[in-house]
Amino acid sequence: MLTLLWGEWFKQRRRWMPYILLGLFILIGQLLVWGTFVATLVSPGSGARDGFELPTALGTYFNLSLQLAVIAVTVLTSALVASEYANGTLRTILARGVRREELLASKLLLVALLLAAALVIASLLIVVASLIAMRLEPAPAGHVARLSWVGAAAAFGRFWFAALPYAALTGLIAVVMRSPGPAIGLSIAYFFAELIVVGIFGAVFHWFYHVANLLPAHAIQLWSDSGGPGSQGSHIPSNWQTFFVLLGYLALFSFLALRIFKRRDITGPTGA
Repeated sequence: MLTLLWGEWFKQRRRWMPYILLGLFILIGQLLVWGTFVATLVSPGSGARDGFELPTALGTYFNLSLQLAVIAVTVLTSALVASEYANGTLRTILARGVRREELLASKLLLVALLLAAALVIASLLIVVASLIAMRLEPAPAGHVARLSWVGAAAAFGRFWFAALPYAALTGLIAVVMRSPGPAIGLSIAYFFAELIVVGIFGAVFHWFYHVANLLPAHAIQLWSDSGGPGSQGSHIPSNWQTFFVLLGYLALFSFLALRIFKRRDITGPTGA
């Protein structure tokens, strides 16, 4: 598994897409810090300090970056999984004796690790920028940060976990479509389409939220906005139930992707 994981990283490190996505994570973090810093200078009582004050800035960043994380794991998973079909290299890899389940598992694991690495790098740069901003604009006397460092660490883990089920769903779609372009398009379109449908029908029929709470994109949104397992917000069901819904989707999508990947015949290049 480690050999396959290293091999997948070796292929990806020579491509531009992972670095472009990392740059977007960093850019959003820096825009958050310095945008709220300027807003605080212009209007000191606006409450914009949460965007650059540590450790609250980290929690704010994770809440704002959910959609980017979904897009990132969608693009990376589609590129890792479907590109083997599109380029016609899957048959060559399997001919070396590589087991299909290990190959697909290594690709999905690499996506999870790359997302975690991007979040760590972006978070460290946010800390550096926030320290500079806080030095330039000290907090008022008696001011207390809204989020603790433990809360920021929990927000990091919650954010990372929220994206994993969608990586598994994208992997399933990529295995079925066998082409990166359609897999990316369908995965991203479904995520935002579900949120739009839930918003419309939930506003008209309140009972619809009981159905929406079991849908993957809405559950990801609920989990990212919540305080993690055991906390209770304004949403139904409880956060523990949302956690198990996401865990169930992660297991289900991964199982289906592996099952289809093992049974599907290998053909020649399918194109992008």
